[in-house]
Amino acid sequence: MNKQFVMLSGLPRSGSSVLTSMLNQHPDIYASTTSPIIDMIEIIHPNWQSISAGLISHHPDQYPNMIKGLCYGAYEHIDKSIIIDKNRIWPRYGKLMRDALGHKPKIICTVRNIPEILASYILLINKNSDKITFIDQDLIDNNLPINNKNRCKLLWEKYMNLPYLSLKVGLQSSDIDLCVVDYNEITSDGQLVIDKICKFIGVDTFALNTTNLQKMDENDNFHGGIDGLHHVRPVLERTSPDAEQVIGHHLVKLYNDMKLDIWNR
Repeated sequence: MNKQFVMLSGLPRSGSSVLTSMLNQHPDIYASTTSPIIDMIEIIHPNWQSISAGLISHHPDQYPNMIKGLCYGAYEHIDKSIIIDKNRIWPRYGKLMRDALGHKPKIICTVRNIPEILASYILLINKNSDKITFIDQDLIDNNLPINNKNRCKLLWEKYMNLPYLSLKVGLQSSDIDLCVVDYNEITSDGQLVIDKICKFIGVDTFALNTTNLQKMDENDNFHGGIDGLHHVRPVLERTSPDAEQVIGHHLVKLYNDMKLDIWNR
């Protein structure tokens, strides 16, 4: 079976888990949870020159062909014609994937207002009040007071920075085709989002069932140990409160004034 390899990326807490559940309703699509393919590439990529130096039969197509084989080989067991592989930093590898696939890779990127993302994390911390989350542990290790101001600063500078910069690379790149999907679009009009993505990847759309979303298993402990980090409710709806109710007007204004919503420019 000839497969199409598409990538799903974007900011944390911006709807990629629920979008995966939505896309998996399509009979021809397999959308993964967070994939290790990028981790494999990041091991090989910086070492390839030294590895290939000793190869007698070295050819310039050898490396991109190997990456292509890795991407498709990882899903050889999946009986679907479209693979959507999820990792937040795919846009950083646009040029490599263009060489490997022989065409501009298609990358779906989920985005969300930054204060809303921060508020979403804080809500999860509050729900896990019986545990010390990786965020609070980081503050403790650095002898910083545990409060929402420090939590937001840490989240933005340390844990959100890499996917944000990856998104920025994607928006500026001529090597990829990018489809940006806003969290508010996902929760307010899921069918419109599905229609948009299906058109983007070149497949017939389908009638989305918004009352029976199925969550794929994902190890929350692997991603910081916060219960509910990838929770998908069976009904597609927005349930999160306004960001100001969670982190306050000052922090919302602080991050909004930084004009971080580069996808709207």
